[in-house]
Amino acid sequence: MLYYMKSFGCKVNIAEEELIMSKLLSNGFTQTSNLELAEIMIINSCAVTETAAKKVEDYIKKSKDKLPHLKIVMTGCLANDKILKSTDNIDLIVDNFSKELIVENIITYLGCNSTENIIKILDDKSIFTGIVESDESKRTRNYFKIQDGCDAKCSYCIIPTLRGKSKSLDIDISVESFTNAVKSGYKEIVLVGIHIGLYGKEHGYNFTELVKRLIKVKGDFRIRFSSLEVNEIDDELINIMRDNQDKISAHLHIPLQSGSDNILKLMNRFYLKDEYINTALKAKEKISNLTIGSDIIVGFPSETDDDFNDTVKTLSTATTDFFHIFQYSDRIGTTASNMDNKIDPTIKKIRMKILQELASKRYQYLVNKSIGKTFRVLTEKGDKGHTDNYLNIHLNNTDIKPNKFHNVIINEFKDNKLYGDIIPN
Repeated sequence: MLYYMKSFGCKVNIAEEELIMSKLLSNGFTQTSNLELAEIMIINSCAVTETAAKKVEDYIKKSKDKLPHLKIVMTGCLANDKILKSTDNIDLIVDNFSKELIVENIITYLGCNSTENIIKILDDKSIFTGIVESDESKRTRNYFKIQDGCDAKCSYCIIPTLRGKSKSLDIDISVESFTNAVKSGYKEIVLVGIHIGLYGKEHGYNFTELVKRLIKVKGDFRIRFSSLEVNEIDDELINIMRDNQDKISAHLHIPLQSGSDNILKLMNRFYLKDEYINTALKAKEKISNLTIGSDIIVGFPSETDDDFNDTVKTLSTATTDFFHIFQYSDRIGTTASNMDNKIDPTIKKIRMKILQELASKRYQYLVNKSIGKTFRVLTEKGDKGHTDNYLNIHLNNTDIKPNKFHNVIINEFKDNKLYGDIIPN
């Protein structure tokens, strides 16, 4: 049977998509990149915001209207969410906690010709993960899911409700799976999860302990962390990154959300702006060429001009390099959705534009100081690659084999792209 799969949202969904497709292949399904040829479409949904949920539902409706015969299966966070407005266009819903049984559910559904949606619930302590075996041409980057769920109670976030409490892959299994990924040829392994800084909490160990074990694995690879909170980046982890830059990417993604202490408290975050600044500056001082990315929400309820200006100042002082900027929108089921003093949409757009301009300046500064420097680059398809500190480089050399580490000197920034030359061995 021909299937088409589409994922929305985070890197965790990307990791899970690879696992689902691998399982489909082993059960006789064939993937197609042409939706019109597909007999079944599988949606791995996102519901982090109402906008994200609507995007999924609109895509499903549009697909069903165009292709009425198409069987549509939905899993992911929207499958667990009360915000799901209609199931009329969905033939099969597989609960978010049951993703590892999605293929079995699909086979059962197709075999019994049922007209009812099938939802099979697993214990929500289980974690759907693994390393996908793929052909050599695709073995460059692997998103390795080590954790799921979240115990935080940020006032704007619905994800703990949709994903459950934090749960981690056993550390021995994590190391074994990671080792197998390295042996099978993956050069970059991204450790992903909903909140990877909580890794091992329920077992009595932590994320840093896992990293210490992973860097001892033999092989030519590098590790990248998906996202870590400020309080999860301690001196020990920073020192490990400093001393193992051949194994760990010089990049940290540290969500800030707001640079105002007042707004951070309303968000029910667990740090103040100075903690973010101090951690960022300390890490940059110790780890050469380190870049830092961050998530920012503009227009949170009660955010004043002074609060927003604090955010701009915090990002500048911390020398944050990359921003992911979001306009606040109410999310049904969260504390923030019931807060007063909502910000006018026009003001949110103005503030977002200011941050986008700051982000552009910060990136230009990073580019300028990178030109003329040599970086270790992992090549990818299309004669390009990423540096250890997460810069995307277009290589002047042609016919470059993907999935190889090369020393590259960056020599030009043109048409908003960085270019570099491989230094011969």
